[in-house]
Amino acid sequence: MSSAGWQRAALAAWLIAVAPIGAADHIGMMDREHGEWISSVLIGEPPARFRVSAERVEYGVYTEVVVDLVEGDCVQRFVSLDVYLRNPIEQDLVTAEMEGALRIDRYPLHRIFYRVGAMAGDFVIHIFLMEIEGEPAFWKEMAAGQALRFRLPTERKDYYLRFPLQGFTEALQRAGRLCNELPADADRAYFQK
Repeated sequence: MSSAGWQRAALAAWLIAVAPIGAADHIGMMDREHGEWISSVLIGEPPARFRVSAERVEYGVYTEVVVDLVEGDCVQRFVSLDVYLRNPIEQDLVTAEMEGALRIDRYPLHRIFYRVGAMAGDFVIHIFLMEIEGEPAFWKEMAAGQALRFRLPTERKDYYLRFPLQGFTEALQRAGRLCNELPADADRAYFQK
């Protein structure tokens, strides 16, 4: 297989693997603001996603940090960054796992391992965090901190992003409640004699 064919096959396999996390075929609804964060529900292709997100404009582009809970597993959290560009991506992009860092205020630094992907013609680069070192401590720091900071190194330069955390805890709590709600069928007993 040629190098381009191998890369396209790898991209297809990667996109299939992360499809449960993405929101391409989903419609967002039930948005609620919590300070700087928004909680919402994405429905469409199962499973539903219960999302919290915050937005920033840095380097002349709009960037959104996202934390998703997935229907059926309301405990595991999937973190990603979506970077919206002014011009479309010229060719498919998929990277090997890369290393960066994040930090909440003056709490200890957390190494992160992530992958970057985009489709030709799209205006969005997706950065999926595959691993956050010290993840349990990270979530506690998110609840107590003031700002989430990322360092994402590339071959050309290091990118730094900052997101305020005001409202994060409330947004995540709401997403968790919505994710854990019993289905309406659980009310059947109220109508039985």
